[in-house]
Amino acid sequence: MKKLFFLSLLIALSGCEKTTPVHHYQEIVIEPASGDPHAGLDLSAMHLPAQQQTNDPAMQQMLQNSAVKAPIAWDTPTGWQALPGEGMRLVTFNSEGKDPVSCTIVSLGGMAGGLDENINRWAKQIHIDLNEKKSQGLTLTAQTIELSGGMALSLIDFTQLQAQDEASTDSMIAAILNLEDISTIFIKMTGAKEAVIANREKFLSLCHSLRLDHE
Repeated sequence: MKKLFFLSLLIALSGCEKTTPVHHYQEIVIEPASGDPHAGLDLSAMHLPAQQQTNDPAMQQMLQNSAVKAPIAWDTPTGWQALPGEGMRLVTFNSEGKDPVSCTIVSLGGMAGGLDENINRWAKQIHIDLNEKKSQGLTLTAQTIELSGGMALSLIDFTQLQAQDEASTDSMIAAILNLEDISTIFIKMTGAKEAVIANREKFLSLCHSLRLDHE
């Protein structure tokens, strides 16, 4: 009788045991938003990942608010097609050929960041580590180009740092023109390194043709 009692008690206790549940968690990492109001400009015109583009309406509105109509004129380089601009983008140029480049002229109010800040931003867009290049003895220098009417722009040629890179490597040549108390003009040509180098003279001719539009 005692054996039967203990057996019944053992069965009852075993039935009360519960299996410890196993919980699975997925870590979600939220990246901080960029503080640069014009980060990622023109990436759609480059054949690059659009990691800095945004569909955030608030960010898009901030970009549009930064755009200003600049009193600037230019001459379209031979062989380039000019497409109408919109918002901050005054015009977009596309070159001919199987490996084309894209060039844009963008106008933003104020200083729109300093030269160094913009160089660092552009370098990241084409996956250039400026510190690594510096450790290799390579430096990027800005060239000053004098324009008519006493204006001057700063030219930055990233192909200077890509001599050992493949011809298909993403590259860029950019220029900044500050119109005091009006706006900052960004002229930017992007594409494969070989195509950017081939179109360098046309980009320079575009820069030299920039002038104030008094109409």
